[in-house]
Amino acid sequence: MNEHSKKIFYKIISLLILWTNNFPITLITKSAVKNMMKYKIIAIIIISTVILSGFISDEPEGITYYLAGTIVSEKTGKPVKNVLVAVTPGEEEALTNAQGEFKIETIKKTPFILTAEHLNYEKLRMGINDVNKKLVIRLRPKEN
Repeated sequence: MNEHSKKIFYKIISLLILWTNNFPITLITKSAVKNMMKYKIIAIIIISTVILSGFISDEPEGITYYLAGTIVSEKTGKPVKNVLVAVTPGEEEALTNAQGEFKIETIKKTPFILTAEHLNYEKLRMGINDVNKKLVIRLRPKEN
C-alpha cells in the first residue's frame, strides 16, 4: 500500500470511529440501527476499495530521496536557524537547526523547487536537479 493510500485509510478509519463514538445512545431505534448498519457497510466498501487500490496500483513504490544542506547568511556567512525549507509543491519540509542544517525526505523526482523562508531574510526559491550533493544556501537579509 502506498503512502497516499495509507493516509486516506487512516483518515476514513478515524472519521468512522469518531462518528460511531459520538452517536447518541438515547436515539437508538430500530430504524437508526438499520441506518447505522447501512453507513457502516458503505464505509467498509470504501475502505476496502482504498486498501485494494494501494495493492493493485500499477505505480511502483516511490524511491525516497534525501536532500540535505546548510543555510547561511549571505552577509555574515553564519548559519541561520529556524529557516523553513520546503519542497514545492508538496508537503515535505524541515526547519534548520542551530547550525543551519536541514534534511528533507522526499519521493519527488528531480527537478523540483526548493523554497527557503525566514522572517529576517528574503524568500529564496531554487531549482534542484541533484539530490546527491549537500547544499550550501545563502540567504540575503531583508532591507529595513
